[in-house]
Amino acid sequence: GRLMIGQFGSIYPGKSPHAALDVVASLKRDGHMPHMVFLGDHVMESDRTAFAAALAERNLEDDVTVTGYVETAPDLFAMMAEIDAFLYVMPEGVTARRTSILASVQSGRPVVVTAPGRADEFDHHSGFARLLASGQLVLVRRDGGPDDYAAALVGASGRKAAPAPVAPGEWWRDLVAAVRPAL
Repeated sequence: GRLMIGQFGSIYPGKSPHAALDVVASLKRDGHMPHMVFLGDHVMESDRTAFAAALAERNLEDDVTVTGYVETAPDLFAMMAEIDAFLYVMPEGVTARRTSILASVQSGRPVVVTAPGRADEFDHHSGFARLLASGQLVLVRRDGGPDDYAAALVGASGRKAAPAPVAPGEWWRDLVAAVRPAL
């Protein structure tokens, strides 16, 4: 009965884990029953200490799980299957280079993420265009706050799709076509 929110990969300041905690606190304040699962671990010990303090400050100790390194693919996929939606609050906005996002969409779960910094970020990338069109990738405006991300998560959480097909050959062709004029 809980709203399971996930984030995949290393936990470090560039992914704004404390901002993600603010989103969880917003959901909790509004009467939802969120639980955030960080599928990964902290890069530095000092990050772990600050994260623990942030959990306590927001009274989220029972609402957040950090799995640590997940050793096997079957374990990782089993954990991802329990997630309702993934969340990434990124100050610079999502880019086509974010492997955490690509891994998360492979779960078939929606991914709520900060809108890209450039309007043309995905013009060269038909795969991302399909993810956006299908609603599997949900963008939150760059100046959005915790309540905006919370609303996007609640709206997206009921949607589950088949894992998004990653077509490496197609995506490489898109990349080469985008880079060729610059060469």
